[in-house]
Formats: sequence, structure tokens, C-alpha cells
Amino acid sequence: MKLKICLALFIGAFTTSRAQEVTVKINGGLQGVDYSSPQGSGNMKPGGGLGVGYTYYFSKNWGLGTGLDFNLYRTDFQLHDNTTITSYEVDDQGSAFEYRVTPNGYKEEQRLYGLSIPLMLAYRSDTPGTTGFYFGIGGKVVFPLQHKVDASAVSTQLSGYYPDINLEIDDLPDHGFGELTDYNGAADNDLKTAFTASVEAGLYFKLKPHMNLYTGVYADYGITDLHKSGQSNIVSYSAEGIDEVSSQGVMANQNLLDKSKLFAVGVQVKLGFSLNKEKKTPEPETVVSVVEEEQVYEEKHTAPVRPIEPPKAKVDTGLTTEERTTIASPLSFGSIDNTEVSLEMATRLDRIAGILTTHDELKVTITGHTCNVGSEALNNRIGRQRADAVAEYLQNKGISKSRMMVESKGEKAPLYPNNSSANRSLNRRVTITITE
Repeated sequence: MKLKICLALFIGAFTTSRAQEVTVKINGGLQGVDYSSPQGSGNMKPGGGLGVGYTYYFSKNWGLGTGLDFNLYRTDFQLHDNTTITSYEVDDQGSAFEYRVTPNGYKEEQRLYGLSIPLMLAYRSDTPGTTGFYFGIGGKVVFPLQHKVDASAVSTQLSGYYPDINLEIDDLPDHGFGELTDYNGAADNDLKTAFTASVEAGLYFKLKPHMNLYTGVYADYGITDLHKSGQSNIVSYSAEGIDEVSSQGVMANQNLLDKSKLFAVGVQVKLGFSLNKEKKTPEPETVVSVVEEEQVYEEKHTAPVRPIEPPKAKVDTGLTTEERTTIASPLSFGSIDNTEVSLEMATRLDRIAGILTTHDELKVTITGHTCNVGSEALNNRIGRQRADAVAEYLQNKGISKSRMMVESKGEKAPLYPNNSSANRSLNRRVTITITE
């Protein structure tokens, strides 16, 4: 049931938001249960996890993230020697009594497997180059799947106190009272759903235009307790004899624990894949015609490559020759259907943004171009998409939208004759001209 709830929440979060990035991650560190007990102590051990996530960026830097994580939490718990744990039981004669368990050298090795759904406010810096920083803050809901306990004790005294006759029985092994030596047992506790406060931070590296590598640290601190209400003993009572008893663990007795909250701190690595924004794409028939037309042009047009003079900037007052060249040089999109800013193009646009920031009186016209493969309407649309992509990138770098005019000339202003694949590739471009 818990797994179904997890999957339902996870699928719902994904389908109701237009996530911009999907991530896969692995993490590891100190992961366990933070105990507070007057009669014992816990020691957290190394654990780890795997997960997938989705982040929707509602602005350039800020977003909301969710996902689904599978984690292993490990803890050792030890009871103080000569601690007596009590519970109330009924013997095989129907008489109620106080069941007393007094272990020495008692220890539990605990393993908790859980599924968690995070909800994080995420920040990712927008810095020039291929490296930036990120952080997130929020919380997680953790569904315990299984809590395995391996218990052991050097010796364990089992006795029964009958208050009506003021009698304690500690040496009737056939009736469940006596001493166990070198005791070993196993238990599987049912725990409550937990909530944690969570943070993460680190660096990210742009491996490709749509792929980021995140490395950093994380921390989760439990807000709610895991143990449920109940007063079962750490070792069960059995009227069949002391050899028939079974472990129930410290989580079964609420009187043993003041606190049992999740805690995790460690390092994590995430690989993020950006998802394309929705855009109109040519119908399959159009794509086929483009491919066929490409082949026809390759066969029929064999004229030599002849460059056509590129448009010159109308105004270059105050710009150096190098700055004019940086702005005026075409931004190549290469393939027929490409309308996205590449990593190489981003480096050029970063320099152009720097020039326009310095010369804040200048305005520019951003023009999208295509080759002549495909219909005129299709080429006009692709040209506009290319120009929009460049304008959006510059706007994200701080250039005001009011300083940019965006247009498309489609196939009408080729840089080279469209008589070869190489020429047509060069004609798929965006040009930036100074208008004021």
C-alpha cells in the first residue's frame, strides 16, 4: 500500500508540472535513526541511496523539485546492562502478570529501507562558462518499507511478577521464565511515516548543452518520530518455554525511547538532463520532403561556392573593430531542424552580451535565416525560432528586451548560394546588426 501511495504521488507530481530537468542521483554518508533513550544509545552507520528527480524552473534561477528516492538507513542500538524492560502479559493459566526482561550485552543492528518524496525549492546560478553553484531547501516525506533488526545479548533473564500474590518467578523454563545465554533473534518493526527538513548545496558542471553534472553535500533531519505507541517487550513472552520466544526490538516499546528520528548527512552526485521546451515541429510529410529535396539539390546544383556579402552593421560608433566583428559574425545553427543555442554559440553570445552591456545605448536587430530546403512558410517559422532563441539567451544575460528587434528572413537572404550541403549548412544562421 505504501509503495502504491509513493508511486501515485510521484506520477502526479510529474504529470501536473512541466518539469524542465530530469535527474538521476546517487548519495552516501551517515544515514540512520537519531535515538534518545534513558536506557540505551544509538550509533548511526554509513548508508546511501538512489533516486530520480524532476525540477520545474519558474524563473531563470529558481525552481521547484520533486522526485522519488530509495534509501538505506543503518543504526546500532545498545541497552545499558541490567536494564529491566516491562510489559503486561497473560500466562497459560489465564493469569495476568508483569513480564520482566533484563538483558546484558544487548545490541541491535538495524536496517531501515525507505522511499521518500522530496519537495525542494531549488536555486541554480547562471554564470558564464561551464561551472556554477546550486542549493536547495525544503523537506521530504519518508515511507518506511522495512525495518530489519538483528538482536543479540550475552545473557537475558526472563521473569514474571504476579502482584496479586507478590511473587516473581524466574526459573520455570518450560513456562517461559528463565535465563537465555548467547541470545540471537530477528525482528521486523512497523514504523510511522516520517517527515524531514532537508538541504543540499554544491557545484554543477555543464557537460553538454542539455546535460549537467551536480556534485555536493546534503543533510536531512527528522521532524517526526518513527516509533509507534505500544508497550511490547524487546523479547516476546511464550508459555511454550523460553526457547520459543522471539525478538520484537526496542522500537516496539515506546517507554524505551524519547526520540527516534531520521538523520542523514553525506555527499551526492546527480546527472541532470534538460527537457526541450514545447515547440512546433514539421509534420512527418514535411521532413520527408526536406530530405528528398536535399538529395535533389545535391545532385542538380554543382556551381562553385560563391560567398554573398553579409549585411553590415548600420551603426558602429564607439565599437572597436574586434567588437564589431564579434557582433556581426553569423551564428551558425548547422542542421536543418536545429533551433537551439549550442554551447559553442553560448560562448559567443556571452561576449556579445558583455559588449551590449558596456554600450548600453545600442540596439540590435536579430534576424533568423534558413537554407532553401522546405516550404517558405516552414523556413520563415524556423528562422523566427532561431532568432527567438538568441534573443532569449541575451535577455537572460541582462540585455533588455526593448533593445532587441527579432525577425525572420527565412530563405530570402542566403549568405552563400544554396547549391551544396556545405553552403546550405552555412545559410542556417542568425545575424545580429546594430540598429541604433
